[in-house]
Amino acid sequence: MANFYNRNIRINYLDKGGGRPIIMLHGALASHRVWTRQFEAFSNRYRMIAIDFRGHGDSDRPKHGYDPVNLVKDIELLMSHLGLAKTVIIGSSMGGVIAQLFYFSRPAAVEALILVGTLAKAVWLGRRAEYLSELVSKSPEDVARTWFVPESHDEHISLVVEEARKASLDFHRNVVNEFGDFDLRPRLGEIKVPTLIVVGDDDSVTPVEESSQLRLSRSLIQPPCESGTISLARGPRLWM
Repeated sequence: MANFYNRNIRINYLDKGGGRPIIMLHGALASHRVWTRQFEAFSNRYRMIAIDFRGHGDSDRPKHGYDPVNLVKDIELLMSHLGLAKTVIIGSSMGGVIAQLFYFSRPAAVEALILVGTLAKAVWLGRRAEYLSELVSKSPEDVARTWFVPESHDEHISLVVEEARKASLDFHRNVVNEFGDFDLRPRLGEIKVPTLIVVGDDDSVTPVEESSQLRLSRSLIQPPCESGTISLARGPRLWM
């Protein structure tokens, strides 16, 4: 893997293939490794780039700095580091929130969006203290296990749980307060690029009715069948 720095924080990324660039943003407690099937399927046609957010995967694990400003800046610096003026962005869960925020910050740099199992507001909106109490009472691995449905494959569960085990405990404890009670729904009309919205029909964290709020004038909602929160594990042909 290659890396770049945001001040003194090392951010790792995987860069494979050639052609139109696609930056892939994983969700909380995950890493670039959750995009393995997409890399295998599409790196022969596209330049596939997957970041490890700070506190995740092979990137540095600072105690703080998990707020939206820093995470969006990481994407800006990645594009600058790679010399990219414009890209397609795919974001899963938390990565989908960062994709939206990046668009609001740099709309001219985004060619299209694919938002996978994500929301336009904090999942804890209106109940932050209660949600945080529930979150920190569980290990990251236990949180990750709740994202799957009975039909999920053991190999997919094992991969995500293993990446959650490696994620920073400081991220796990601090991200809710550092993100705050965000609500992007009033700004969704600003998104003018083609947008594909993907959600698992059994997703209890970002359910179909929540993802439907992301419907835009140039969007399409695609629900994969029998999929929980990690719908990207169902296979690339469902949504690219």
